[in-house]
Amino acid sequence: MTIDLNGHEIIVNDAAANVIAADVTIMDTEYSDPSFFEGRGTPTGGIIKKNNGEAFVVVNNGKLTLKSGNINAMRSTALRAQNGGEIVIDGGYVKAQEMALLVTGRASSIIVNNGYLETADN
Repeated sequence: MTIDLNGHEIIVNDAAANVIAADVTIMDTEYSDPSFFEGRGTPTGGIIKKNNGEAFVVVNNGKLTLKSGNINAMRSTALRAQNGGEIVIDGGYVKAQEMALLVTGRASSIIVNNGYLETADN
């Protein structure tokens, strides 16, 4: 399944994590070249903003690929691979209050090929 943010903002207020146990790709076809890398300005493009709790937890052989766009966990961890979950960062911007990325449990992995990660606290 592919989620194209297409330059839009998705705000999630629920404290429960969004659990992924399938093959999901997040991208933003409206995402422009991230000039904020040099000046640490504001990233452009679509965003998934999680106001409470973890943004995504990938489990049970699920796979989340971030190709472009933004994921922001305002109060917790942005992306967690747990118990056989896999996360691949091929681009985009991941920001979190606590941890941008977290790996827990057996046979879990995170691969970062490109993109930008930022954590406020840990």
